[in-house]
Amino acid sequence: MFSINKPTLAIVLSLILIFSSGVFAAPDDAPGALPEQAIINQQGLTHFKRGYYEMIPRGRKAEAQQEMARAEQAFIRAIEIDPDFTDAHRNLARLYYLQKKYDQAAIEYSHVLRLDPGDIDTYAQMAVVETELGNFEEAVSLLDAAKKETDDDQVIQKLDNYIQKITEAQ
Repeated sequence: MFSINKPTLAIVLSLILIFSSGVFAAPDDAPGALPEQAIINQQGLTHFKRGYYEMIPRGRKAEAQQEMARAEQAFIRAIEIDPDFTDAHRNLARLYYLQKKYDQAAIEYSHVLRLDPGDIDTYAQMAVVETELGNFEEAVSLLDAAKKETDDDQVIQKLDNYIQKITEAQ
């Protein structure tokens, strides 16, 4: 049997986070007049994309950090308007994850799981955060919980593979 080291596990699990769903969630509302929290969330996404995809690749770190701070403020403001706004919690969690603020990411992903307990991707993303925090048992527990949310054999097999990799890394 092969062994997987912790840096490799972090890379594998980070890829899960990146490829399990879209980069950031857009509101589920129909086109037209959006509620204030959805508009503010979209503004946060615009700041994030500008900082992460335009400024960082060009080496404009200080400006990118300012854009990320604006994105964070927008997501927080959207949540203040509607504490149950799933997309803003999800976006804030992903932002915190990318900033390596794992404790804060875990808090936001917990909100997403409370608001949308059937979202398997969020279980996987939360498991990635828990592995970054060194909470391997909690990560496995989250992936086990995700398996209960689906009947799709392929999804269950992928989750089992992730569980195996985490177990081997402990």
